[in-house]
Amino acid sequence: MPSETTALSKAYDLTRWTAERMARFPTPHRHTIGTRLVTTLLEAQELLVEAHYTREKRDLLRRERLLASTFRVGATEEAASARSQGGTQTGG
Repeated sequence: MPSETTALSKAYDLTRWTAERMARFPTPHRHTIGTRLVTTLLEAQELLVEAHYTREKRDLLRRERLLASTFRVGATEEAASARSQGGTQTGG
């Protein structure tokens, strides 16, 4: 099982990576989808930091897991849409 500091480090890396990619989005998407992505990642990161410094972790980690599920659902739907259109998914 990963340590708490590893989870915090990976959350920070993901947030930073996403923010850098967001700068390349077309303007309409940058100000809607991109902002929403980064805001959600920052919320998840804040919950992980708070859970790191408290004894009552369960509720905080449950809320973080719900935020993470938002991304999994979106990524799954995007991949299914690309497959049905005959496209391929590429890594960033």
